[in-house]
Amino acid sequence: MDQMRHVYPIAGFLLWIALGSRPAGAQYTANFQTNIISGVTSNWSGSYFVGGIADALVVENGGVLNDGGATVGNSFVATGDSVLVTGTGSVWSNNNRVFIGASGSGNSLVISNGGYVLALIDGAFVGENSGSNSNRVLVTDSGSVWDIRQNFMLGQNGDNSSLVISNGGMVAVGESSFIGSAASSSNNNVLVTGSGSVWSNALSLDVGASGGANSVVISNGGQVVDSTGYVGENSGSSNNAVRVVDGGVWQNNAVYVGYQGSSNVLEVAGGSVGATNLTVGFSSALCNNLLQLDSGSVIVTNAAHTATLEVRHGALILDGGMLQTDTLVMTNSCAFFVHTSGTLIVGSVVLDPNTFRITSITPQGDDLLITWMMGPGATNALQVTSGGADGSYNTNGFSDIFIVTNNTTVGTVTNYLDIGAATNLPARYYRARLAP
Repeated sequence: MDQMRHVYPIAGFLLWIALGSRPAGAQYTANFQTNIISGVTSNWSGSYFVGGIADALVVENGGVLNDGGATVGNSFVATGDSVLVTGTGSVWSNNNRVFIGASGSGNSLVISNGGYVLALIDGAFVGENSGSNSNRVLVTDSGSVWDIRQNFMLGQNGDNSSLVISNGGMVAVGESSFIGSAASSSNNNVLVTGSGSVWSNALSLDVGASGGANSVVISNGGQVVDSTGYVGENSGSSNNAVRVVDGGVWQNNAVYVGYQGSSNVLEVAGGSVGATNLTVGFSSALCNNLLQLDSGSVIVTNAAHTATLEVRHGALILDGGMLQTDTLVMTNSCAFFVHTSGTLIVGSVVLDPNTFRITSITPQGDDLLITWMMGPGATNALQVTSGGADGSYNTNGFSDIFIVTNNTTVGTVTNYLDIGAATNLPARYYRARLAP
């Protein structure tokens, strides 16, 4: 069917309405044009381009557009181009990759009210090239889906692009997602918010693959699922952040907060994070990656109860909420733990002996001054037992003589004066212990 064109002067731009199908390779050469596919099916064997200045594609009322691949904002001067796929049964199906801002800036895709967009082969890209900035994707409302069968890249080389999943929308990624892929790609942001809103990644979620200051916020019942989560993966990837707040949920197998990068943050304030292993500063050059729990929960466990939360190059701050892990490991001199409030549930603790140990036992007249560096947790106990005449002692015979509660920092030094202990026979044996 031949295209029907109606031209109207509306606030200084043109409106182009096209129904039905056209030959392959839709390319808008003029600016300010809109193509509406409403209630019909349109098939394009080649690539579909929405690229100029303020060009638009609308798929609505059960309309279907099938093409070989698509680009919105193709050239560096292509700005303000947009696609809207809205309504149950409205489909934009791409047999190959999808670009939202291949080179241009300020381009957008909106999927709403049950609309569906498919990127079948080779993934989807938002802000692909350097200079392709401030491109946006919104997936909103129950039943709205962006189905990306391979990888998704937000800010592959560009800056300040965004993805918002809200009000029950879904983005399903068949492989991995990368936010800020290149070293020059920064300030790209994802927000997953609202009950039923889901971002699902079959493999990894990489926030700050190489770039800096990229972020993900999960809030108000929104959920993010992946196999492995990275916040600042590569060397030089810094100041990236994931914030799980107000009922948001982030579910993973392994999580790395600063895999090689520095100054990366996972903050939990009213949300929940689940993982089978979590590492802060896996192999970072600096000691400034951070896991901070203010409220909500961080649970690191598996069926065998062998899961590990390890702090290597950075800090763990527990200001509130509940932190539960099968094993807490802090054997790196670059590790730091502060516990000011909240609940810590730990199956076992593996500490650097230089940060949790008795450092001295000093006679002071008839008394003994025992000094030790405290470990993490609410309770540190100094315990004692009496030895036998042959110098032996029973490891099960220790009892508390001094307890310190609300210790906030690993390695904090404290002491206890054991009155008359220097004169005791047989000798007394001491140990410092993290008490339940």
